[in-house]
Amino acid sequence: MVKFIFISGPPGSGKSTQAKLISEELGFRYFDSGEMIRRHIKKGDIDGGEQMGKGFLMPIKSTLILAKSELAELIKSGAKGLIISGIPRSIQQAFGVDGEEGLIDWLSASHGKEEIMFIHLQLSEEESIKRNLHRGEGRIDDKLDVLKTRLKVFKETTLPVYTELKRKGYTVIDIDGTPSRQEVFENIKKHIK
Repeated sequence: MVKFIFISGPPGSGKSTQAKLISEELGFRYFDSGEMIRRHIKKGDIDGGEQMGKGFLMPIKSTLILAKSELAELIKSGAKGLIISGIPRSIQQAFGVDGEEGLIDWLSASHGKEEIMFIHLQLSEEESIKRNLHRGEGRIDDKLDVLKTRLKVFKETTLPVYTELKRKGYTVIDIDGTPSRQEVFENIKKHIK
């Protein structure tokens, strides 16, 4: 049965870095919704570069539909497990919006709640800003005013997802994202083995 490990945290918490390390450690495929969105914007499939460049979430329902489609393909490809970062970013993406089944309900229905784990990387706002401003990748969403918006959106829209996941009995592991990437990875490994 496929296993699903979701990695989430504020900007700069090391989601992608940790997701890639876990993917290599377990031999799981890696899916990043942020990369998915940037790829589709670049190809012209979806509009939203301006919204992303201001630090706001992409349209919740269309991002959910696109992510479910790409994840379904990865599952069909025979992946023994998936590491997923960047989604769900809202209660609606997790549990449904406007007649569209949420990502977590969708996976639970087909694979079971026990096959899903969430790792929440915690990081202070100050450290998040510092890391993103020094990232040097030239991303449109790594400017100070945009970062402040992204952090506000994370706090108001994404953090409540973890409260609801815990309430519904999902496995949610809180990990301090402040130490070195190797230390954070070692802490995560204690929970995924």
